Parts: sequence; structure tokens; C-alpha cells
Amino acid sequence: MISEGDEDVATTMKRITVSYVYYFNKKYARVVHLFQDRFRSEAIEGDSYLISLVRYIHQNPVKATMVKTADEYKWSSCNSYLNKDNLFTKLLDLELYSSDREKAIKLLAKDLNVQSLESFLDLQEEKVLTEEATNLSIRKLFSVTGLNKDKINQLLKS
Repeated sequence: MISEGDEDVATTMKRITVSYVYYFNKKYARVVHLFQDRFRSEAIEGDSYLISLVRYIHQNPVKATMVKTADEYKWSSCNSYLNKDNLFTKLLDLELYSSDREKAIKLLAKDLNVQSLESFLDLQEEKVLTEEATNLSIRKLFSVTGLNKDKINQLLKS
């Protein structure tokens, strides 16, 4: 989730991705594309939508069965939201939950442990079989059916 400031989101994303690709390629002595498609964005309309999005983002590692609870995910900002002594937490605006900071943190913690049912920009993963996976599947088919290449070719010709 990113907030639009002086520059539009597209310009911000371009700046971030170009910088990261430069860093990655230099670090690993490569020249590769890292991002396939243009990023997608969705405007946040209202406080309830914002709260749902925060929950959705933090629940993604749980949904992917990488962790059991949102705060277990190493790369999440979830603990920054929930730890009242964290310097970053002091910068966060939790007014959507409560004007009382401690109460807001407790409400957020409870909310982040509710499984997100929203979909937002969820994209269906396209399952693309690599040549190696395809060959492995064919070998498994041969072993299960007892067919060999010659028998299959005969069947295809008839």
C-alpha cells in the first residue's frame, strides 16, 4: 500500500523498480528483467476500505500458508504496527481504530488475526509447465501406463 504524494504512483513505482533492478543486476553481475508486467493499482475509497486493505496485506503470508499468524511473517510490517515501543509504530497513524493509541493497537492486533476474505487485486496464477516438468509428466505417464514412445506414436498414427 502506498500513498500518493507530490508525484503520482506510476512515477514512484518506476523510480523504485528501476533502482531495485539496477541494484540487483549490479550485485549479481547480471543483466535481466525482474518485473514482467506493469504494476496494477486500485484507489482506496474510504476508511473501511483502508482497514480491509491493511488486513488483506498482512494476511497474505497466512493465506499462502507460510505462517500461522500475520505477526510471524519476518518481512511484514505487522509487528511495527503492534509493538507500541517500536520507533516506527510511533510514526503510524492508527486513528482509524481509536484516538487512544494503546486501544488502537489492541484493536488492530485483533483485526489482523481475522482471516481476510477480500480479494482486491488478487490475480489467478497461471500454471505454466516448464519443458523439464512436461518431460517428467510424460515419463510418469509412460511408467504408469506401461506405454513406451513407439506404442504412443503408433496410437497417434491410427
